[in-house]
Amino acid sequence: MQREEVPFYSWRAFHWLANQLPPWLGEPLLHWLAGVVFRFSGATYRGATENMRHMLGPRASHAEVEAAARTAFQNSLLNYYRFFRPLSDDAAWARLVSAEGAEHYFAALQQGRGAIVISAHLGGAEFLAQYGRRNLGIRFTVPAEPIKPESLYRFMVEQRERHGGRG
Repeated sequence: MQREEVPFYSWRAFHWLANQLPPWLGEPLLHWLAGVVFRFSGATYRGATENMRHMLGPRASHAEVEAAARTAFQNSLLNYYRFFRPLSDDAAWARLVSAEGAEHYFAALQQGRGAIVISAHLGGAEFLAQYGRRNLGIRFTVPAEPIKPESLYRFMVEQRERHGGRG
């Protein structure tokens, strides 16, 4: 799917908005807004519904395909909201994030070897970096695709590093 380039100022505005809205308001508002924006997003809408059609198969109705694609778009926007406004409340963090197997990471380090941590992509990858910093006292390097323009890429790396990861 060809990705539409979103202007840098749009991401800066989204960053500002995410940090103004408390989660009790921001998450439902952005969930609703993403549903509206998705329907009128042109190439993003077409590409997402086409990809979802491949995932769901030919028996899925147009309404099912569109609903699944819209949900994926909404979840992606919420991931960015949480990326720009990470959880600071320990209780909220404990409710939303869990991990198993950290002992394997530390066992590899004790043997004098490095370790590669692999996770399912079930949300923002930045949660892994935040988990490492908050719960394990380590900083993960999270691979990321280059983003155009370069100023947007640097902005996103800066945000990732601000929250405990390395870009």
